[in-house]
Amino acid sequence: MELFLQLFNTFPKPKTAKIIKHLLNQGARIEGDVSWQVDWCARLIEWCKAENRVFLRQTIELRLINLYWQKVGKMNLIYVIRLGNVSTSN
Repeated sequence: MELFLQLFNTFPKPKTAKIIKHLLNQGARIEGDVSWQVDWCARLIEWCKAENRVFLRQTIELRLINLYWQKVGKMNLIYVIRLGNVSTSN
């Protein structure tokens, strides 16, 4: 993943956002456990913060919330968000 992120630094920001969103959409088509998608989104968010890619970060954060919703359920997610601790160990 680090190699791809280094490569994305050479592309214009809109093109990078389009590619990453496409990759996330393709990954979402894979059925089963979403833990790897959660980890991937979390890593991409950190990269977006480091590279000042605000709009892409916000898009990925929304996707991450959706993944947490799928993984832990609505009531648990609300509880976790109120605590300020997003953990999926339930």
